[in-house]
Amino acid sequence: LLAANPFRLKIMCELFAPDTGSTVEQKRLPENPGRLIKDYLAALDPQLELSVARGSYQPQGWQETLAKFAGQNTPVIWLDESILSEEERQGLHKAEAIGLIQRFPGQVIFIHQQFQEYFAALWLKAEIERSGDLTAIQKLFNQSAWDEPFYLLAGFLEECYLDTLILQMSKADPFLAARCIGIVSEQLAPDLLEWFADYLQRGLH
Repeated sequence: LLAANPFRLKIMCELFAPDTGSTVEQKRLPENPGRLIKDYLAALDPQLELSVARGSYQPQGWQETLAKFAGQNTPVIWLDESILSEEERQGLHKAEAIGLIQRFPGQVIFIHQQFQEYFAALWLKAEIERSGDLTAIQKLFNQSAWDEPFYLLAGFLEECYLDTLILQMSKADPFLAARCIGIVSEQLAPDLLEWFADYLQRGLH
């Protein structure tokens, strides 16, 4: 699954090449695509790498800024430069400096769609944690542009929300739910997996 996407295969090669000098290369392969991109971002930003190695990684300010804007989930992200806070300006500057985005007047473009989708997934995660449930994002299950962000989100969402995410996703898009289950099945409640198998079987008859 990690290598099914050509871009993810590329960053795997960069992360685990013997001459990178990164501590990431000493780790086992990430469990899923979302965690792979998280590790790659840590390798781009040396300030984060130690916290990842210790298992205490949290999105830093610049990542939270990118997630906020990536929530637009459009190829070109439009900005009103006049209302950007200093923290947001610094966050965008950091993301540009490490090669994740290109900035133009009033616009931000990610250098690869997979990065945009990852930060959109971080935005989804922030919305879930802010509201304490999935109410704010349920309407996005039926929008195909959000399929990949939801897939990446499943790989690093806290377990207390994961069963609910899969359950509600199943009712809107069982195929996307099946894809997500493929990378997080060990973290899901056995009853949920049994329900999903029965749900699919009934839907096929």
